[in-house]
Amino acid sequence: MGRPRVLVASNDATLGSLIRWVHARLDEADTTYEQVAGDISYSRSWVSRALCGRRLPPWQLIETIAGRCGASPREARKLWEAAEAAQLRRQVRRIGTSPPSDIASWLDMYDALGDLITSKVGSHRELVRKDERGQLTRSTIGAILRHERSLSRDVLIRVLTVCELSDKEREAWMDAWERYGRPRREAMEDLRRAIAYSRLHPDASSSLPGSPGERGQ
Repeated sequence: MGRPRVLVASNDATLGSLIRWVHARLDEADTTYEQVAGDISYSRSWVSRALCGRRLPPWQLIETIAGRCGASPREARKLWEAAEAAQLRRQVRRIGTSPPSDIASWLDMYDALGDLITSKVGSHRELVRKDERGQLTRSTIGAILRHERSLSRDVLIRVLTVCELSDKEREAWMDAWERYGRPRREAMEDLRRAIAYSRLHPDASSSLPGSPGERGQ
């Protein structure tokens, strides 16, 4: 029996349908993330993140799962292409505004930042290559876009600069960071300090605040 799966509520119906279909096939075939990870030579944690419902999983992963579970590759492809088309429509809408007007949380902001990087430079690998100061790293940007690390003000400024946004566009992004990014980062800093304190004072660990689920930068 594999470890419990972590799922998040998807804002897109087509992505939600794809993720539910995948997990139903995994359950029917009694297949674990570890087994899927072995098939594609990735880690279990990567598979878990890809199938949590937050972002569109790569087709290679969906195709592998369909094959292992004896599911219809045609049905898998149809569901994946519908989710991909919805994602592309969202990206097109978001390119027109900086940041997009539908941002309502730090999660939305991080996803919009990923869309911005894709539209302006193609990938976070290319973003790092274009950073002449060497301030940005693939590991940092990747962790932020996977919602595993908080976004600092300095990193955001550098990303916006490399993406060659106008002063007005950068100002809008910084306003969004003040509204959603700063509280998230401060919460992560508070959590990190609390964890460090609990390690120095084990008897006080019972007062440690609950983790929001991500680690800070």
